[in-house]
Amino acid sequence: MKRTVIAAAVAGILVVPFHSTAIAQKVDVEQAKSAAKKGGCLNCHDLEKKKVGPAFKDSAAKFKGKGAADLSASVKSKPIHAAALKQTGDKNLKLVSEWILTLGN
Repeated sequence: MKRTVIAAAVAGILVVPFHSTAIAQKVDVEQAKSAAKKGGCLNCHDLEKKKVGPAFKDSAAKFKGKGAADLSASVKSKPIHAAALKQTGDKNLKLVSEWILTLGN
C-alpha cells in the first residue's frame, strides 16, 4: 500500500511540469484574451498590475501546479464574478483559466 502511494506521488511530481508546458502549448492566447475582454474580466483585472482584482500573473502564481478547473472553481465561488460569468460561459472560463495559468511559467 505504501509503495503504491509513494509511486503515485512521484508520478504526480514528474507530471506537473509537463502538464503546465502542455497547457501553454495548447492555449490560443488571442482567443483567450478576446474571451476575457468579452466576459468583462479585464474591467477588474490586468495582466501584470492589481486593479479591483488581482493581476492575472498573481493568480497564475497562486494556482501554480493546479489545473484550470481549480482556478475556474475559485472564480465561480466569488459572488463578485456573477455578472461576468453570465457572459462568459464554462468553455470560455476554462480557456481564460488555462491562459492565466500559462502566465506563471
